[in-house]
Amino acid sequence: VDVREQAIGSLADDAALVVTGSSANVHLRDPWVIAVEEELAALVARDRPILGICFGHQLLAQALGGDVQPNPRGREVSTVEVERLSPDPLLRNMGPSFRANACHSDSAVSLPNEAKLLACSEGDPHQVVRFGRLAWGVQFHPEFDGELMRAFVEARREPIEGEGLDYAALHARAT
Repeated sequence: VDVREQAIGSLADDAALVVTGSSANVHLRDPWVIAVEEELAALVARDRPILGICFGHQLLAQALGGDVQPNPRGREVSTVEVERLSPDPLLRNMGPSFRANACHSDSAVSLPNEAKLLACSEGDPHQVVRFGRLAWGVQFHPEFDGELMRAFVEARREPIEGEGLDYAALHARAT
């Protein structure tokens, strides 16, 4: 479902939601973003299973009282080391640290009061968050494999170098 065209509340009551990445920015407060945030907040309150990935993670944070802004640590892109901070069923098969593919320049700079921080990385202190009984967000992209991550880094070479980041190192690190 493209959330700009169809309300997520119109999905079947038994459907779990995965809210994926986007080229949009939560902090720009487009009307469709605000509408989706309102729907997500209502669905979290009704204990609908939700996984937010990257943009979806940011939407959940903002919808529930956090704040999303350009990442003060700068762009996080390529394969990163994620440190697990708290036990949670979402991460039960993950070690104390694990590698994940990330690509974002915005971040949840503050979390909602009820959120539980589950994992962080050097580039983002809020890498994995539990937002509700059945709602989680991950700033990284579990759906990206190494080939896709390398292609993404290649496609973003100009902004990566323009921000003073080491393109060659980021490309080599992508696994």
